[in-house]
Amino acid sequence: MDITVYRRQFASFNSSFELARYEHPAGPDQRFDPWRIYDRYSDLFSIDAINDLKRVYDQVSPDLETERESLRRLLLSAQRHFAEIKASEVTNELAHCESSSTVAWRGETFDSNHIWSQLARISDAASRDELTARWLDSISSCDDLRLARCNSLEEAASSLGFDSYAAMVGTSDSSLTQPANLQSLWQETEAAYHLSLSKLFAREFPGEPPRELNLSDVPFFQKVSWLDFFFARRSSVEVHAEVMRRVGVRGGPQQQVHVTSTPRLHAEYFAVEPPRDVRLTIPSTPAASTFLEGMAAAASAQSFSWCSSTLAARHPEFVYATEPATGTAYGFLFKYLAADEKWLMDFLPAANEAQVRKVAEGLKFELALTTRLLVEACMVESSTEAGQSTYKVADEQIRPLLVRFNQTHRKDRTQPSVQLRALAFSFVLREHLRTRYGSRWWTTAKAGDELVDLWSTGCRYSVEELSQAVSSETLSFALLTDAINEAG
Repeated sequence: MDITVYRRQFASFNSSFELARYEHPAGPDQRFDPWRIYDRYSDLFSIDAINDLKRVYDQVSPDLETERESLRRLLLSAQRHFAEIKASEVTNELAHCESSSTVAWRGETFDSNHIWSQLARISDAASRDELTARWLDSISSCDDLRLARCNSLEEAASSLGFDSYAAMVGTSDSSLTQPANLQSLWQETEAAYHLSLSKLFAREFPGEPPRELNLSDVPFFQKVSWLDFFFARRSSVEVHAEVMRRVGVRGGPQQQVHVTSTPRLHAEYFAVEPPRDVRLTIPSTPAASTFLEGMAAAASAQSFSWCSSTLAARHPEFVYATEPATGTAYGFLFKYLAADEKWLMDFLPAANEAQVRKVAEGLKFELALTTRLLVEACMVESSTEAGQSTYKVADEQIRPLLVRFNQTHRKDRTQPSVQLRALAFSFVLREHLRTRYGSRWWTTAKAGDELVDLWSTGCRYSVEELSQAVSSETLSFALLTDAINEAG
């Protein structure tokens, strides 16, 4: 195997994949079909290619750490794509089943793919419960196909010599997301979460008694519509650009992010050919959730646009990572600037102290809710039995929600364990920047220089390695826990 040629084709596959994602029609009823790209590059993910990569990996000296790590990444990518190709037939059947499932409700008929966004717009809890019940009934017809897809992925992993699909993709490798640590995170933040939830009901929904959120509530509360007044008319792209200006980051000819407005439901970035060609789409519908998603997507796009061109050319596997926790972490870092009262005073200059406090409290609640959902999803992800989980956000209905959410609504296409580790590191990095450059670190050019240095390495280093580098500490949930508990 000529590994240089393989890397070049690997980069071409990922570039084509990202470009196709960018160009496919927007809208929840427009399903992205990747299989024509897989067909074009099928040789990259064949059994022969996987065996060749193993042989090359085994021949490299352990002293050549970078080369061995790069080959490990290429092998992991090939194995994952091999499993996806093996499951493609049932994946297509499942997608067709879900897109064909309709929900009749109050004189209208909804495609099941529209339900999530519809629930996010309904302020009445009883109406959300009614629509959710019909939704669950509708998508239950596809349960056999969901199980068949899981079985197909398991069989593909077994054919490659792994005990399970989870073992192949490494969801059980990180000690941070082992059950004991997840349980501690859940328990240590539970009181603060419920206190924050009670305050939210008292402030925003005084006519309703405080209660635990159930399945139908999640999309509405994640939308944080009560903060639309502050953010709906703000451009996340312009605000992010202003943050970059204050932190002293300038975009040169190789660091331009191409931004377009779109009818898509969510902000997304597309690493078409980093650092030269990185694209960002921002939904045209104004909302607080759109602003926050836009801040996260813009930051992740910015990090790709500053990766080393030499790194991208020589080791595209360190840019197109199979486990993109590093890039996701930068998105979380900038998204949750909006939970910092000092940052809000800088970027919501017309708001008074009471309003700033309201926004910060709202974002800290959203952080707590997001964390709990990710913990729950990690338990589902790592379970030996599909859909099994130890913890409940509300009741038994959370299982189909999370299975459904993970299959079709995962905005950044990463596993929950990757997102949770990224979230944990984002607060380690935030604390590092605060300690080194002050509580208003986003006004300091040296902080910007350090971010650019981190971005230049792409996804070469894991969030665990970066945590050791910036804090000399093993990555943990401690600072994330502290941030959630501040809400109380």
